Amino acid sequence: MTSDQVPLLEEVGLSGVVVRLHERALCLPEFCANSALQLTCVVRGSGNVEIVGANGESVLKTS
Repeated sequence: MTSDQVPLLEEVGLSGVVVRLHERALCLPEFCANSALQLTCVVRGSGNVEIVGANGESVLKTS
């Protein structure tokens, strides 16, 4: 995804990535050294979301 496709990205200083998942696939978060925020949006289909804390305990689990 580029600022040519979505001009708002350049205006607000953001970047974006499009990820297409196959059935039963996983999308793992990425580590950002500068504490950047990562947002994931499901636009079609369905999925489960689980957030796990540093000690391995589930902090949030939803479907």
